[in-house]
Amino acid sequence: MCVRILPKAVLCALILLSNSVSAQESEDDEVFELSPFQVSSDHGYRARRTTKTVPEVTVNDIGATIDGVNGPFDPSLKRAHGVTVAFAYGFYDDQELVRRETLNRYIDEVRKVLATHESLYFEPKELLVPEGDRKRGRNSRRSAYTSYAHFDVSFEFGDGASPFEKVLEIRKIVSAIGIQNDVTKLFYGGASLVAQKYRDTLLFGVGERYEGISRVDELGSSVPYVTDAIGRQLRMADPSVAVTLVKPADAVRIEFSLEVENLSEVERARSIEEALKTAQGAVESVQGLEFESGTVRLSKGEGVQGPSTRLSSYYAQALFSVRIPIGEGSFDLERVREVRQLLFEQDWADAELRFGAAALVVNNVDRYRSELLAAVFADLKAMDAGLGDLFEVVPSIENVRIQLRQASPTEVELWIPYSYKVVSVREREHQKDLFELELEKARAATAAALRETSKG
Repeated sequence: MCVRILPKAVLCALILLSNSVSAQESEDDEVFELSPFQVSSDHGYRARRTTKTVPEVTVNDIGATIDGVNGPFDPSLKRAHGVTVAFAYGFYDDQELVRRETLNRYIDEVRKVLATHESLYFEPKELLVPEGDRKRGRNSRRSAYTSYAHFDVSFEFGDGASPFEKVLEIRKIVSAIGIQNDVTKLFYGGASLVAQKYRDTLLFGVGERYEGISRVDELGSSVPYVTDAIGRQLRMADPSVAVTLVKPADAVRIEFSLEVENLSEVERARSIEEALKTAQGAVESVQGLEFESGTVRLSKGEGVQGPSTRLSSYYAQALFSVRIPIGEGSFDLERVREVRQLLFEQDWADAELRFGAAALVVNNVDRYRSELLAAVFADLKAMDAGLGDLFEVVPSIENVRIQLRQASPTEVELWIPYSYKVVSVREREHQKDLFELELEKARAATAAALRETSKG
């Protein structure tokens, strides 16, 4: 056998070629640089480049978790109306067109699966596909061409299910679609609360309440606070004086809200108008009830039905209240329950009725000022008479608003802040004598000074 000795230059070239092929094969084994949920301030979600492969997160690892929520009684849940769960598919191919078409196909498949779940909303997000085809070589890493398709799945509160269990259910549904292979991976992002919209605040009369209106199951007759004639909550305190008046409130106001959701702006307006007419007709059919209209809000624009369309974004809301006069006669709080039941039993068609609180109404609290002052002075006069001739009561009345609190289910207790001092008549007369003596001395000194001046 004849063995040829290769020149040194040729041998070095073969070794370099061998190393290049080996390096390329090693790089081809690298599929992903993980963690596509790295947030960038200007580009949204971007792939994070790392020097090693991070283990893939699985459903069992993150389970039924919601970012920032510590448990089922976390107050954050009461201020939200739903949860959004984030996902992303990562996919690799040398060609940009294949990457883009494949990820779009994956997203369409997810959309079709989620469309069979009526309570879930699908929303496609960023599609991050690096430009250009990969040319295999030492400086062309596969991770630089890995592409990501982000999407969100969300749900709204209202069916009574635990939001944590719902999050876990969504993650399992997406995982069960089974779009995973050697070049495709499913990534699980966080679940976050969706805040309540501004439209959930309640207007009553022409005023605005600081609390939101909500659904209630109990059509009770509680009256938790007091308002003035236009619905502004009056400041309530505990009396710090001895003299107060107890007066019946002028009325009870019960608050309600009507809401319509429809993709058509014209239909939203029509439905909310019909619902308001139904409410007004029901109230005015009962003697002694007064209907008070409030603010009507109508979202603008037309929607297109689809699995990613949130119907709650296309709404109309009408606020109204029912006033029940109290007057000087007796009043049964059972009437509050009856009014709520009356409206609850109406046919609202496309509208949803929600219940607000009931409040006592005092039309003009300052109309009791003269009566209160008379009662205060009468009490101080009686105290003064009881002290005899040696002492006297000196009052101090503050010029502030009348204070009040709820005294009974239909009455309020009113008072004016005041104070008084008990002074000695003898001491006061002595101080008066001293003042007059000093005054006489001052007058004498002034007269003497004038005489001296005239002599000069």
